Amino acid sequence: MKSTTTSPHWQLADAGWKTAVLAVSLSLLAASAPSQSSPPPSNSNRGIAPINSKPYGKAYGEWSGAWWRWAYSIPADVNPLTDPTGRNGDIGQSGPVWFLAGNFGGESDRAVVVPAGKALFFPIANQAWVNTPAYGDNPWSPAQEAYARNLIKGSIGAFVSISCEIDGRPVANLWNYRCQTPPGKDYMINFPENNVWGVVAGIYGPSVDDGYWLMLDPLRAGGHTIHFAATNADNSFSLDVSYQVNVVEPARVIRPGQDCSQKDYEQLSAAWWEWAMEQPMTSPSGATHPFVDAPTFEVTEGQSGRIWNLASPFGTMTRSCSIPAGKALFVGMLNAEASDLEGLGATKAERRTNAKWQADHIVPSSLSATIDGVSVKNITSFRALSPQFDFNAPTPWIFGATGGLGLAVADGYYLLIAPPSAGPHRIHYTGAFHFAIAEGDPYDWDGPLDMVYNLTVVPKHSH
Repeated sequence: MKSTTTSPHWQLADAGWKTAVLAVSLSLLAASAPSQSSPPPSNSNRGIAPINSKPYGKAYGEWSGAWWRWAYSIPADVNPLTDPTGRNGDIGQSGPVWFLAGNFGGESDRAVVVPAGKALFFPIANQAWVNTPAYGDNPWSPAQEAYARNLIKGSIGAFVSISCEIDGRPVANLWNYRCQTPPGKDYMINFPENNVWGVVAGIYGPSVDDGYWLMLDPLRAGGHTIHFAATNADNSFSLDVSYQVNVVEPARVIRPGQDCSQKDYEQLSAAWWEWAMEQPMTSPSGATHPFVDAPTFEVTEGQSGRIWNLASPFGTMTRSCSIPAGKALFVGMLNAEASDLEGLGATKAERRTNAKWQADHIVPSSLSATIDGVSVKNITSFRALSPQFDFNAPTPWIFGATGGLGLAVADGYYLLIAPPSAGPHRIHYTGAFHFAIAEGDPYDWDGPLDMVYNLTVVPKHSH
């Protein structure tokens, strides 16, 4: 079937999915489609791999297949194709090449943080055929492949205007950057639950594609702009996408048991919870508690010393804030505590048992973290059970109407990040609690979390 970004719904037809135009463009300059006598591909664009080259060991057509597998493998609610801001641009990225997404038509203005040394690969205008006999397509065969390729070739040929600008400089000879999936390189696509097409999760294909693509050499550290656009002949589809790309040296994650001792994480987790439980619901300056979703959040509240704490509410949240240079960050990803002030244990052993029971209900497969676009590996190894600690909760406090002195133990997942360099950085982490009466728990509750911190590290001023 063909898929189309102009009308993102599943269409049952002999022709299959409507072709997907998931394009990226850098600035639309009116142009006409090239004729059959177009000049050979030009290598005049500095910093862009020639269309007939094999950057990082793959031809353009092979990278296009990898791009489609990436784009369609991500659930709809966090898919970069439907992302209005760029907060999900780091999902599913790996290896030496980063993918940028377009949209299903219209305008998008996104900001992403990309680790230094990554090439960028994206389409200006593109279409794919995903063969699905279960939805009415003919079985895959040489004839079916020829039919699919011819159909999407015609659709791509209908584009009359494509453009791309990188840091304000137009890409020359953009019509020459067209490619197709190579023969014999047909690829399968794994659609997850809640995918962008709403189909039953599973592996579909084979697939072929056609379109205009660019592979950019790694950009220098700092801020960059990418703006791309495309329009077809009858104006039934157009897109205009802008990216603010911040290329950074990724902040370093300090791993428990490797870069520091497990005991360090345990002590820091106790300090993190003491900090959180002693925060007022509203500070004298009007800032709200870091566990609360409110525009009056202030990252500086309660912070001191060389390590600052970061926390978040449940749900999907993006926070933008500035921190001073030279501060390490201790991030409470997803965790739980048990205190006597809440009636969750009269002894240290009981509090430890209750904290661990709660943390055991964190779904391991839900945990993920990327720091400046770099995925944190073996995330389940970042679990820490704190020693018992005391705290003095205000009245009211985050877990009750009346505060006071208390004793607690905490358990869960944390990240210690070395002081980031001056400039922009992004921390993105996810996780979820799951409790179910049917599974022996005393109640039903699911608590998902998807948190992005857009940080600006402010350099120290010299005197």
